[in-house]
Amino acid sequence: MSAAVTFPASPSRMPALNIAVLGAVKATGLALAQAVEQSLASSPCQLHWQFAQSAQDSADAQLRWLLAWDEGAFEDQEPAATIAALQAHQALRQSLHALGLAYQVLRGTPPAQLSQALHTLLPWLPELAGVLPQTGVESRRPGWRCSDCSDPACEHRSFTELLAQRAQP
Repeated sequence: MSAAVTFPASPSRMPALNIAVLGAVKATGLALAQAVEQSLASSPCQLHWQFAQSAQDSADAQLRWLLAWDEGAFEDQEPAATIAALQAHQALRQSLHALGLAYQVLRGTPPAQLSQALHTLLPWLPELAGVLPQTGVESRRPGWRCSDCSDPACEHRSFTELLAQRAQP
């Protein structure tokens, strides 16, 4: 997304939105936050950022973005450090599940992650609906795209149904 979205004038009492960015590489989270801020420069919504390493630290956030595991980010480290980082990432996911905290996994290239992040803002900024690129397949969840989802049960059901549809004459 290269240009900022222009928002119509709105009341000055637009609430702040607390967003927690979770993941092992803080620099990636900071770059994502800056890209979102730049894309929404004229937004009436104030974004408050947290860069958390634990699920508990993100408990008060309205949105949680988990940066997908990126093995390439650890290429220069010793194997033991990479394994430790992967285990910490898995523990973070398990902790989010155990606490019942909803989160969105952001995958792919930085532009793809930005697009996914902006799509998660639709409930707070419905003005984005006409501006954001429509990619991926519609999900079972209204407003979500399968390409943005990390629910393995949903993915399995969708794949099973697709196979059944193709098997029918």
